Amino acid sequence: MFGVISWNVRGLGGRVKRRVARKLIKDWKVDVLCIQETKLEMMDASCIRQIWGNCNAQFEWVKSEGSVGGLCLIWDVNFFTKIDCILGDRFILVAGSIVKNNFPCVIGTIYAPNDDGERRYLWNHLLFLKG
Repeated sequence: MFGVISWNVRGLGGRVKRRVARKLIKDWKVDVLCIQETKLEMMDASCIRQIWGNCNAQFEWVKSEGSVGGLCLIWDVNFFTKIDCILGDRFILVAGSIVKNNFPCVIGTIYAPNDDGERRYLWNHLLFLKG
């Protein structure tokens, strides 16, 4: 059993939301945290420690465009081992394996647009990557 949380945080610049994320991780024993709309143009290990609370985390991120968007995917290294990663404006896909049973899988986060045409383009792009 493992824990995954996906959260449209609508801005992760303030300490309050980082503390809320940290509490969620602790209370729910989260192994993977998917964050959409960070609205951050920069994320580093210090920011991740404020969210995750220890050094047992790895992460991938996509910067925001101004104050729009931004993604972050954080995982416990004791749960998941990264092999490869694909980043797009609206998605993060990390290929690897579950540590416990060496189960190969992909974890990811997607922030799909509201516009039908843009959303269709995104899903077609993801299907192309899958192939």
